[in-house]
Amino acid sequence: MLKKVIFLIMFSLVLFISSCSNVSNTTGIYVVLSKKQTLNDFSIIINDLGKNPEQFELTLDNENTWNLIKENELYRITFDHKPNKKSGDLKTIFPADT
Repeated sequence: MLKKVIFLIMFSLVLFISSCSNVSNTTGIYVVLSKKQTLNDFSIIINDLGKNPEQFELTLDNENTWNLIKENELYRITFDHKPNKKSGDLKTIFPADT
């Protein structure tokens, strides 16, 4: 009986800790790049073209990618972000016509 109680407590503890983890979402959307900026890193401001338009700030890890993208162009992108945050990390970007 004691083993079952200890197991149940451990299971509950693991479940609680895993629910408090740092979750991130990956999103794929069509966007218009509205602004490029270099403050401490390379980032872009995008406008989501979905049903509920939103603006996100995305960080790029590569200066070459930042140099190739153009403002006011349509792109298909994927990016990682935390729920309810308007910022994230760009993963892929392609011109929308490809």
